[in-house]
Amino acid sequence: MTRREWTQMDLSGQPRLLLGQRKSSKKIEVHRIQVHQELFDDLRSIAQGAIAELQRRDAKPYSTFASKTGDDYFDVDVSDIPQRRNMRKQEDDPEAYEIASALAMIADCDAHPVMTAEELRDADPSLYAIVFERDGDYVGFIRNSSPRRPVRPGLKYLQYGDTLRRVDPPDLAIDDDIDLVVAADRCAVLSPAAFTTLFGDVGVAFEQVSANVKAISDALKGVLPLGRGTLAALNARCGRRVSDAKRLHHIVTERRGALKKLTSAELRSLLKLRGLDGAIRRGEVSLTDDNVSDFLDLVEGRLFSDDLTGEERRADSYSSRKR
Repeated sequence: MTRREWTQMDLSGQPRLLLGQRKSSKKIEVHRIQVHQELFDDLRSIAQGAIAELQRRDAKPYSTFASKTGDDYFDVDVSDIPQRRNMRKQEDDPEAYEIASALAMIADCDAHPVMTAEELRDADPSLYAIVFERDGDYVGFIRNSSPRRPVRPGLKYLQYGDTLRRVDPPDLAIDDDIDLVVAADRCAVLSPAAFTTLFGDVGVAFEQVSANVKAISDALKGVLPLGRGTLAALNARCGRRVSDAKRLHHIVTERRGALKKLTSAELRSLLKLRGLDGAIRRGEVSLTDDNVSDFLDLVEGRLFSDDLTGEERRADSYSSRKR
């Protein structure tokens, strides 16, 4: 795997500062902020800190819901990141596909409109990026945190020198942390949660859903087949909820072997025990949107009976479960 040598980056140029707002479409609306030269060293220091952190850690290939420690980071080939489909255009139209808005945010850095001071004070950005450019190569250091959230209304800002004095509240407040480092060819992921969120417009969390649904279907094929409607219900639910996509991935990677070992009688018994015996129709498991979550609970092992009351509960929230 070819990796970008982050430590060889040239950070001597003029830093740019971008503010982004995630919209309901999950795309990112971006504005640029004019930066005074007295802030250059501070922004450069934050970027240098992120590079030092990448140098300290080991790079590992990214895969959906893979585990990561504080001693490594995910290295992502940007060409592997899916593109966003514009459903208003024909599928064979080249313009029907566009890169993830988090990538476009950095690549189009100098083309974004400049935000005025008045616009900034009315804005509610959800993330920001420090960007450096060298010979047309843009590299962005993205923080998935609002730079205005700490600036809470109603607080009095004070500064103590020889005496305590009031100071005006800042327009922005940023810290030293960076979640992603994004370039035209690669992305270094320090925070997987931020990566999933910022690339939500291209559904990086859902890339493996179809393959994982097929894996469960194959595992149960010789036990009690999943009906066509069940496969559609699994794909639909796990394709719109990150938590369920993650659960499905866990089931496939950790429990597929146990599912294969079940007999038809054992699976029927489990479905009946958990109130899903009505989902068996014409010799196959037939689920709908209403009970597909209960099936995921069953195969993931989240359901149990309270030893004292005998009531059915879910292990994740200790919530009672009505049949």
